[in-house]
Amino acid sequence: MCPSRRAIPVLLLLAAALPASAGPDAAKDYRKELGKVVARQKTYEKEKLAEDQRAATDVLVAPWRERGGPDAPKVIDYDFSGFSEFYERIADYGREKGQLAVALSEANDEAAATQLVESLVACLGEIAVLDRELCEAKPLSRGISDQGPGARRYAAWLFRDALVEALGKLTDPKALAYLAKKGFAAAEDGDRKNRSAHARVALLDAVTAASAALATAQAASKEPRLRIAALQALARAAPGPATEALLKSAVAEDPCFAVRAAAEAQLGEAKPEAAEGAPAFFGIPVEAQRLLILLDTSSPTVKPADVELMKEKSYSEWRAVAEKDRTWLTQLALMCTETRDLLGSLPADARFDLLDLGDGDRVTALSQKGLIAADEAGRRRAVEFLAGLVPGGYVSQIEALWEASRRIGADPFGTALPDAPQADLVILVSNGVPHGGPLMHGPAILDDVFRRHRFLRVPIHTVRVDDCAAPADDVMKGIAELTGGRYVHCTKP
Repeated sequence: MCPSRRAIPVLLLLAAALPASAGPDAAKDYRKELGKVVARQKTYEKEKLAEDQRAATDVLVAPWRERGGPDAPKVIDYDFSGFSEFYERIADYGREKGQLAVALSEANDEAAATQLVESLVACLGEIAVLDRELCEAKPLSRGISDQGPGARRYAAWLFRDALVEALGKLTDPKALAYLAKKGFAAAEDGDRKNRSAHARVALLDAVTAASAALATAQAASKEPRLRIAALQALARAAPGPATEALLKSAVAEDPCFAVRAAAEAQLGEAKPEAAEGAPAFFGIPVEAQRLLILLDTSSPTVKPADVELMKEKSYSEWRAVAEKDRTWLTQLALMCTETRDLLGSLPADARFDLLDLGDGDRVTALSQKGLIAADEAGRRRAVEFLAGLVPGGYVSQIEALWEASRRIGADPFGTALPDAPQADLVILVSNGVPHGGPLMHGPAILDDVFRRHRFLRVPIHTVRVDDCAAPADDVMKGIAELTGGRYVHCTKP
């Protein structure tokens, strides 16, 4: 999305006030202009946010209001344009703050560096608060949670990225010395308060060739997230034999799976092709030995898996047909068939779990004690579990992925990373429609996936059923691409 039109005049005014020699004044002007943006955002959130969120919900369900009318189409999609406008309206505040930060970097001195780090720590403190709100979010109506925290967090991450960009533009020796010592110490303090690693990771993300010593030091950190960020910084800012040796050492010796995987990615090591005859799921080869399979069993999965057949009747008509009278394969039945076939093809020493994303708007697992063996007993339990699934309810894709992260061993809102993840592959089957939960904007969902996968490193294969309109394809395809998984859109059994 283009920068907000209202941000451009402010940026021009600030740029004119930031000559390279006027560091203290530049920081003062930055704080003044930033305060104006913050004040406008607070006014909007107080006076208009709730109203705009209700309007977005009305737009979402508007196509369904005429579903019983004579001119209603057989296939009715939700309209996400209202939520897109809602999220991007708030995101513009983050972009505007970011423009101010980049303009401040032109002062290129210690005062600018100090102010940028202060803003960074404050921004990430806000993100920590919003993470907690998202974690505790409850549906307000139609399964939709308050979208304010998710939209504000999306905007805050945009501001964070601009602050990293601004910090990366600094070349003044005093500014760089500040970042390496006092700035990093301030980031440590902020992370300690927020129980996070975000601020230190951000400073590593701002590392340039002139400040690579910071990344070299943190490559030996006790915290896996910092080791990952440091190795990535070195690969970007200081490529060469020394960095290559560090990366190879990490691949061979680091105790944490995610660090090893990140180092392999920086070295550009290609993954081997799947062996011929490997088990497959909707045509995707599956060689992983520890699987989490997430099945979206929401109400629409009562419709035919054959998309062309599905278009011949409305959802209400398909739903009204009794199960004994169905002569077609439903989307849910196809999911179950593919899952049974995959589990039957796995070696007995493989392990798996199944998660039902639709049982009363909550995630229900086959096993409450972790993955189970894909032996005869485990497969029998899976067949019984699948036989009990019925279309109904809804769990959003992002909430399902957060739960998958927990079961892998990494709290999605925490800092710890397991040395060995409980699963090495996640498979998500869904129609791709985020019509409930705490995030209702495709780019915000993918932004969350991207930031979490950076440190989790477990690929996600996605299978899209049905043929829903935007943002279904972008969400499902994006999740796979961002995590190194495979994506298929199944339109016919």
